[in-house]
Amino acid sequence: MIKENVEKIFRRIVLHNGLNNLNSIPHSDVFLPEMESLFGISRADLEIIISILKESHKILVMEISKENEDKK
Repeated sequence: MIKENVEKIFRRIVLHNGLNNLNSIPHSDVFLPEMESLFGISRADLEIIISILKESHKILVMEISKENEDKK
């Protein structure tokens, strides 16, 4: 079951990457709720799946943080 879900999520990430527009990089604040709704996979399981894909070098994960004016 987990293997199938990993493959589903990977295919969706590849689909997003192929859009060639501003939405071609899936952001977790939009992508994860969309996948929860579409596939019925819990947030905890999605985070595990993303971790599996990251550790297997199938995807690149970057943390985006808000600018901190105090620390320049």
